[in-house]
Amino acid sequence: MTMMNQWHTCKQEACDAVVLFRLGDFYEAFHEDALLVSKETGVTLTKRQEVPMSGVPAHTSDIYIEKLIKRGYKVAIVEQVEDAKQAKGLVKREIVRIVTPGTVMHGSLLSSKEPAFIACLIAHASCYALAFLDVTTGELITTECTSSDDVTATLSKFAPKELLISSELSCDRAWIEHLCISTKEASFFDKKQAIDFVNRHFSQQNICDHTEGVLIATGSLLRYINLYLKLSIEHITSLHRHNLPGFMMLGKTTQKHLELVEPMHEKSHTLLHVLDKTKTPMGGRRLRHFILHPLLCTKMISERQEVIAAFLQEEHTMRECAELLTPICDIERLIVRAESGSISPRDLAALANSLKPVSLIKKHIQHFPADFILLSLVDVKEVVEQICTALVDSPPAKLHEAPVFRKGYNQTLDDLYNTLHDNQGWLAAYQERLRVELDIKTLKVSYTHAIGHYI
Repeated sequence: MTMMNQWHTCKQEACDAVVLFRLGDFYEAFHEDALLVSKETGVTLTKRQEVPMSGVPAHTSDIYIEKLIKRGYKVAIVEQVEDAKQAKGLVKREIVRIVTPGTVMHGSLLSSKEPAFIACLIAHASCYALAFLDVTTGELITTECTSSDDVTATLSKFAPKELLISSELSCDRAWIEHLCISTKEASFFDKKQAIDFVNRHFSQQNICDHTEGVLIATGSLLRYINLYLKLSIEHITSLHRHNLPGFMMLGKTTQKHLELVEPMHEKSHTLLHVLDKTKTPMGGRRLRHFILHPLLCTKMISERQEVIAAFLQEEHTMRECAELLTPICDIERLIVRAESGSISPRDLAALANSLKPVSLIKKHIQHFPADFILLSLVDVKEVVEQICTALVDSPPAKLHEAPVFRKGYNQTLDDLYNTLHDNQGWLAAYQERLRVELDIKTLKVSYTHAIGHYI
């Protein structure tokens, strides 16, 4: 198999995604992908054996991928999946990840105070079933709609970045307006495949309250993300039903005219803009959800008002909690990065620092009528101590940039680090050890370019 055969195989698997093919320190695009990448990102277009090519440096590839995603494209990342030294012939390459507008995990395309949903919509029986997933937080929400207008309103509320549908689904134009649409053949939404996938992923207790249509939409969405986009779904541990009768149904036109979260004009303000005094990204996303989903349940409204009243009556406590919340980073998204193994040393330290105020906040509000808040504030002291004990005071953004772990945290790691940064000292100690062991006082460890190190 030639390298271009590898590319054609990956391109066929990637379907409508732009393929970035790893070659050394660059990602290369070929043929029509090269023309597109050059046009959309401004990189130089070249040719080799009449094949159009355009390449981007691997260490800055995120910048170019974000440009393509922002313009609505999907990007398939092809990497070497075996050691070149161990390979027999051509190094094996495979698609390791397909990035789409609805599955961006980090970067400038993510708004800290907005969710990043990818959705799946199916028609089932006499209604429509929807599943919404924010891969950056693991939040998975399902609902059913009985009319086309309800679907439009629900999509407008959750504002998914990408919508997965069957190629045979008859869509209302209002559903797909301003959305990145991903289509799969009807067989992809097979009932048995989808429900079996959900059953394997969740416990029976998590899914027993959900309808068949919802389970098909959920299973199809999870299969798409896991099998096609090659994203881990281990951090998705629960399935929440969005109960439409429990919230006021706000149509797309109503949301627009009331300017709840989106302004009608460039210089106008929204209700969210006026109310948003939140101190954390999680709080910002929660407030946005509250505004778009007004409660109809009197009991839930009263519980929320009691908590608000408690804070207003104790302004000192409110100010202290606000100060504790201010430096907190996006805990939800940092935890997902940690679970997926993509968190940087610096972000891991930020997670630990963000968890430190939890016990103090809980102490301040333990007398408030807010059991649902107190129960969620679990003791994380041990986790914080483990991270802070392991990491240096100012960890680097990338593993290779500077020491990550404190000296003394792990002796084996210390020895390896010393060997890496003081190889001459290690060789001198090794030479001295051999002299003692072999009782040869004149023994020397030397080096030549021809044969390397020798005794």
